[in-house]
Amino acid sequence: MKFARRFAAWFVALMSASLIGTASISAADLYISYTNLNSIDRISPSGVRSPFATGLSGPYGLAFDAGGNLFEADYNSNTINKFSPAGTRSTFAAGLSGPVGLAFDSFGNLFEADGKSGQIYRFAPDGSRSTFQSGLSQPAGLAFDSAGNLFVSNQANDTNGSGSIDMITPAGVRSTIATGLFDPFGLARREAAWQAGLVIPPKSFGPKRSQESGRDRGRQMALALPVDRDMVSLPSTSTWDRMGAELRALGQSPWHPMGLLRPQMLESIRSTAATAELPDGTRMLVAGLVVVRQRPETAKGVTFLLLEDEHGLLNVIVPPALYEAQRHVVRSEPFVVVEGRLQRRLNTINLLAERIWPLTQAQETFGRPEKRAQPQEQEALAQVATPAHSFR
Repeated sequence: MKFARRFAAWFVALMSASLIGTASISAADLYISYTNLNSIDRISPSGVRSPFATGLSGPYGLAFDAGGNLFEADYNSNTINKFSPAGTRSTFAAGLSGPVGLAFDSFGNLFEADGKSGQIYRFAPDGSRSTFQSGLSQPAGLAFDSAGNLFVSNQANDTNGSGSIDMITPAGVRSTIATGLFDPFGLARREAAWQAGLVIPPKSFGPKRSQESGRDRGRQMALALPVDRDMVSLPSTSTWDRMGAELRALGQSPWHPMGLLRPQMLESIRSTAATAELPDGTRMLVAGLVVVRQRPETAKGVTFLLLEDEHGLLNVIVPPALYEAQRHVVRSEPFVVVEGRLQRRLNTINLLAERIWPLTQAQETFGRPEKRAQPQEQEALAQVATPAHSFR
């Protein structure tokens, strides 16, 4: 339980408890936001704490600009407040959706992580807003490095307790540099998520303070109850579970389904990496995830598939006759095995398909009997199959 309490306290402090945002300017005072107390405190270099702002509505991230003004992300009111060095408060931006993290770049632009909408907004010094990045998974903390790259912590609040850090270049190119942030704590993801749930901050109850009643909302007192019975033994997440959770939360994962299935297949099913060395006209089998389907009207009935495995991509050409014979497989199966001849034309490599099977059916023919996929893996395979981009 010692580790459980330490981990849960860290989790709550990081994600959803009282002490959320900190900021300092030069070597002067340190400012701390308290979400549950709706306040910001100032701590002097000697350790003396004093109130700086009260009456807020879920303060989260804090950031100073070059002029010494403090900016605060007010989560519940969906606003960003600006405090002058003298403490005068004004609204800098409104109409957000759960603002959490704040950070300034070297040009004086303020970046804000919108936790609910999954967007990052950029505010120019004059207050004008533009969308810098979208499609994130509960972005929270923001920080810049000396090269101007923005680092974003994604809470990715899925059942497996995953989390990630993205790096976004000044040009807006995003890449994930870390996933599974709960793993180093020595617990499986399910155990970590379970233990974090044992610590629940006190909740307010009753009506809000009003001029008529003149009293504050009540607060639930903490009860000293035993938690030993709450400690359960949970099965650890498999690689398939972790991959599925990360794909659902982030849209990407360090693992690829084909990489996990490769040991179950015969060596006759080659990877896309093998196409770089095979000569033109080689007959081969390849398996992968269909990420793009194209059947343009100008191609006279030819269908093009873009196949992806753990090593890369391969263009597959499906002739009209094969398309008509295996229409359902070509149009709807997410994972397929294709047999055909390799075509090398200048710097382009294609596979001219002659036969095609659903991967689940092909595993019976080309799979290793001693390493046949388990039912739970078959189920996970269906869950991680991302929809292909189909164009006509």
